[in-house]
Amino acid sequence: MKGLPENQWLWQLDWHKGVGYGAVYSAARQTTAGAKRRVFTVWKTTDGVNYEKLAEPNPPVDLSEAAIRFLPDDTMIVLLRGEEKDRHAWIGTSVAPYQKWEWKDGGHAAQGPNFIVLADGRMFYAGRDFTEKGAARTVFGRMTREKLEPLLTFPSGGDCSYAGIAQGEAGVLNVSYYSSHEGKTSIYLAKVRIAMDR
Repeated sequence: MKGLPENQWLWQLDWHKGVGYGAVYSAARQTTAGAKRRVFTVWKTTDGVNYEKLAEPNPPVDLSEAAIRFLPDDTMIVLLRGEEKDRHAWIGTSVAPYQKWEWKDGGHAAQGPNFIVLADGRMFYAGRDFTEKGAARTVFGRMTREKLEPLLTFPSGGDCSYAGIAQGEAGVLNVSYYSSHEGKTSIYLAKVRIAMDR
């Protein structure tokens, strides 16, 4: 990949209208307040090889992995793994040319974040969340521009999450994820039936 500096991790790429948009985070850097924080940037490419920095959205938390998707009106949505003590994911939104950003605390963890935007604009996400006792689980739920709402907890535990989400037959989302709750780390596939109407 050309254009990305050293110590920058391209976590995920989403193609929209012929342009690839990359979620990139840096190694932790010392801030003026003495804390170590990672920096989140968005890069674009037209060939998957050469990259140009598009934006530095500056979310108000330490962070790492992120997923980028687009709404039908071209609004860019980011689901960002937060690395603060509460482990909450953050949701960022921006309209073209993607220089001004609004960030909301999603209210739940979503480590290894992923989400899908349906043709009607509804969003569903999956990621690693935690029980009250701190046990890791892979969850699936609704997502808006302002919050995450867990709906299902898949059979999972230990090292888990990093889901893939794809539309299957009408009214079904296929969700793949890995988990070590049965001893040996394995890959699982869940079929989630969703309402066809909002």
